[in-house]
Amino acid sequence: MLKREGIERFYIIIIALAILFISYQLHEIELNISRSIIKIVYNQTESTISNIANKTQNKPYQELDNYLPLLISKDVQRIFVLVYKNGVLYSVEDLPKQGSTYPKVFMPADNEKDIILKAIKTKTPYIKYHDTIENVGFSLYYPLDVLVNDKPYRALIVVDYKLTTLKSLKNTLKKTKLTILFINIISIVFLAIIVFLLLKARAYKKESYLDELTGLPNRKLLKDIKNRQEDYAVAMLDIDFFKEVNDTYGHNAGDIVLKEVAQAIKSSIREDDIVLRWGGEEFLILLKCKQHEHCLKTLERLRINIKSIDININNHNIKLSVSIGVCLKAKNLEEAIKKADEALYKAKRNGRDRIEIYEDKKAITF
Repeated sequence: MLKREGIERFYIIIIALAILFISYQLHEIELNISRSIIKIVYNQTESTISNIANKTQNKPYQELDNYLPLLISKDVQRIFVLVYKNGVLYSVEDLPKQGSTYPKVFMPADNEKDIILKAIKTKTPYIKYHDTIENVGFSLYYPLDVLVNDKPYRALIVVDYKLTTLKSLKNTLKKTKLTILFINIISIVFLAIIVFLLLKARAYKKESYLDELTGLPNRKLLKDIKNRQEDYAVAMLDIDFFKEVNDTYGHNAGDIVLKEVAQAIKSSIREDDIVLRWGGEEFLILLKCKQHEHCLKTLERLRINIKSIDININNHNIKLSVSIGVCLKAKNLEEAIKKADEALYKAKRNGRDRIEIYEDKKAITF
């Protein structure tokens, strides 16, 4: 059952990852389409702007007034010219705005400043893409040299394109974006459901491993114990005369006894050790000890601690004792449990309230 659940979860995770991959690919498609649009427009205007730069190179910047209007179109949001002087940028032309007095100090945005300075200093045209659906376009920075008051300065023609005329391609991009958004939402919801189901499954699994009465794990936990038997000393503990407690004082008293014994075991072992409620009044204890003597001393302390438990039921004191069978060596955990169980029965036959160790097909008293 657990293996089947694990396979199902694996497939769910693979599907979720596939959806995210598809979503990423669609985003890449969106970028490619938008940049294809930009490339088309750029190719159409590149020759025009390079001719303008050639005709106005090393001439007064006012000469640009005769040529910049050639760049104006529905796709152009703004055209302006920057002049770089003593580390300061000045705006000397601005179309289609009219009536402004120039030059004015130009303060570029932080994400634009590096591109402007790079284009000016290297005399290399640069493009800054705006490839979101709502603002498909680009800014083109084209360097040239101009004269201001007969002095040469480095300048830059800046054209902001917003491709509003290519409606069909923009609509295609918008549909693509909506598809991506939809898939992303579905992916997030799907992943949230997966996380919820995994946490729920883990909670159910943990709950199924716990004994409701004592709070200890039950024998189902053994399926997940991967360690070899050599890592543990295996002990089987049984409460002596437990049936008499139930018959004399009732099952509620028996439940109290089981809880007290479970608590005594938990308080007597270390974090690396494992205790399970095996069934009825039996408990399986796996002690991780490097030396067997330490394991046996731990079990002996546990036996004594349980004898000191004083339970009062209806003004009657119930005294407890336990019998313990131990296996220190076996081929595997299953065999170790079987041998510990045999040692336990010998402890009960020999008078109870004792520890018996299984060794070489016989149990010896500790």
